[in-house]
Amino acid sequence: MKLDYHYGRQAMQYAMVEIPLLMFLDDAFESLSIEAKVVYGILLQRIKLAGRNGWRDEEGKLYVIYPLEQMRKDIGLSTKVISAGLKQLEEIGIIDIVVRGQGKPNIIYVKNFIYKDEENGSRDAKIASLK
Repeated sequence: MKLDYHYGRQAMQYAMVEIPLLMFLDDAFESLSIEAKVVYGILLQRIKLAGRNGWRDEEGKLYVIYPLEQMRKDIGLSTKVISAGLKQLEEIGIIDIVVRGQGKPNIIYVKNFIYKDEENGSRDAKIASLK
């Protein structure tokens, strides 16, 4: 068998954007547009970068710095559509956006919407009650 090497950007074919399946199956996310779900998937990808870059606040919470214009270039959606998606995600409580002003990009906290039900001793994952 003769196999070829990877060249240039070819390795990017293995870079995937993951969107949690629950976002499509669970009623808690029914109000989200497909664009909002894609934005959340991109933010999940960026949270991995945050860990490597040390983007943590004083409480140790990871955050994402992702300017809207860069998101537009990367995702291929308009800034209006991305902004609407971010607003939907913030409204249901799975992201928090901290506006910094003075031309600085916003800080986005991407929340983990699955939690372990410690109170009832259940090991089953539950969806956090969203706003």
